[in-house]
Amino acid sequence: ISLITPQTSVDRIRSIDAISNSFIYAVSSAAVTGTSLHLQEQQLSYFKKLKDLALKNPVILGFGINSRETSGRNDFVPAR
Repeated sequence: ISLITPQTSVDRIRSIDAISNSFIYAVSSAAVTGTSLHLQEQQLSYFKKLKDLALKNPVILGFGINSRETSGRNDFVPAR
């Protein structure tokens, strides 16, 4: 399972997508695990960037995302 973060370049994301055959795990934030996560504009921009890349593999959001409502998106699958 490949991980990407908000700091991962578009070229790297596309490379990971090309070699993956199931899904890509997107770390939602560089925040410390266990802290309260309130979505900020830069996170929403990151989620939009991932959607706009039209990757072949589904993107699963994790690290503080526990529902579609928490992600602010209806088109990403929260990691459980």
